[in-house]
Amino acid sequence: MQSNEYRINSTRLFSVLEDWDRSLRTKILAVACGGTALTLKGYKESTKDIDLLIPDPNHHKALIQTLQRLGYKQATQYGWKHPDNTFIFDLFPGSQIYCTALLDSPHLPSMHTLIRKFKYFQLGVLNSYDLIISKMFRGSGVDVQDCLCLLRAEKNDLDLLHLTRRYIDTAGYDTNPEKCKKNFKYFLEEMNREDFDTTKATKELEKWIP
Repeated sequence: MQSNEYRINSTRLFSVLEDWDRSLRTKILAVACGGTALTLKGYKESTKDIDLLIPDPNHHKALIQTLQRLGYKQATQYGWKHPDNTFIFDLFPGSQIYCTALLDSPHLPSMHTLIRKFKYFQLGVLNSYDLIISKMFRGSGVDVQDCLCLLRAEKNDLDLLHLTRRYIDTAGYDTNPEKCKKNFKYFLEEMNREDFDTTKATKELEKWIP
């Protein structure tokens, strides 16, 4: 499984997951988030690292044990890397992406969309609202551009007022809600530059006192 790639596209990702699936003996649900989700949705060509939520703790434990048998080593707190590849798989247990605790478990059918089913491994994509929320909690330049990309592609399906309210509710569990508000305010300003109607969302954000 040798590769000199520094980024991974959906075709290559499916190939890796097929390798995992052949070594699994129990069904596992993984829900893609971050840039991985945008790549699987077809909004990005590739991603540097792979971000997967494993909602069920038993599934997470079984997957880690399988990866260890396949030669993967722990590279970061959540990251696992095969010595023949350059990319890292960040495997988040439960409903938390780094420091972002999602309001609802991603295992719920309404919280993800199933993308691919192997014999044992099932791959979903996190719902778009929580994708944007988790990215904007971090709020890097890449995160902002990724969220704008998603909004452009799904502007007829996303309700900005609902997004804002869900963002505020999620930020209530964050240790730095002031930063969360600052990030989202900047995001709304960027949306305005692209002629999105953010009137209701902006008013909702202005009422929020973290």
